[in-house]
Amino acid sequence: MDTRQIGGAVGLAILSTFAVSATDDTLADVAGQPTENDQALVDGFHVAYLGSALLMAAAAVLLFSLLRREDVVAVGEGEAVPAHAV
Repeated sequence: MDTRQIGGAVGLAILSTFAVSATDDTLADVAGQPTENDQALVDGFHVAYLGSALLMAAAAVLLFSLLRREDVVAVGEGEAVPAHAV
């Protein structure tokens, strides 16, 4: 198991928690009306999609703030990444 699998599992768990929480909140507001169940689920998905967009934006900010130009050039030229970059 590598870090991508762990990161994907953790990210999915967080987004699922957001969706379930929003769905439960909407269902509590409509007091069990059967016609609103579908809308509650859609509301939960909207929260999960918004959460994933915010996480992707935060990852992009971290990428551009932590990535150094000299390391990118070194990798592009086929050199090994310097030890201080790791």
